[in-house]
Amino acid sequence: MLNPGTKAADQGMAGAIFGHVDAVLGKPLQDKADAATGDAKVAAQKMLDEARVKWRELSFAIAAGVVEYLRTNLEIHGVRTGGAVAATVAGQTESSAPSAHRHGIGVTASQAGVVFVQTNDGVGLIR
Repeated sequence: MLNPGTKAADQGMAGAIFGHVDAVLGKPLQDKADAATGDAKVAAQKMLDEARVKWRELSFAIAAGVVEYLRTNLEIHGVRTGGAVAATVAGQTESSAPSAHRHGIGVTASQAGVVFVQTNDGVGLIR
């Protein structure tokens, strides 16, 4: 399912994007903040924490845009599936002259080896 996640970037695609952003950008900055001392350490950690808030927002913005784009523009072509089809018709006929009575109907038609080819014709939702 295409799940953009939340603005907190704690789940879905936003969470995955934030995880990578933080690993690439946050780790080296965290190492420098941890190595700092005194007021510089406090200031560096504060700046990193503020940056992470913005990275979360950016991660959600990217994820939401990607999901919206895919749902709007993704086309499916060449997917094939197959199997058996069984169609049942059941009910009663209507009455008509010369004999005013009904007849029961119960017919099932089966076809094995049916192949369906998916195209982008029609309506659907990419999840």
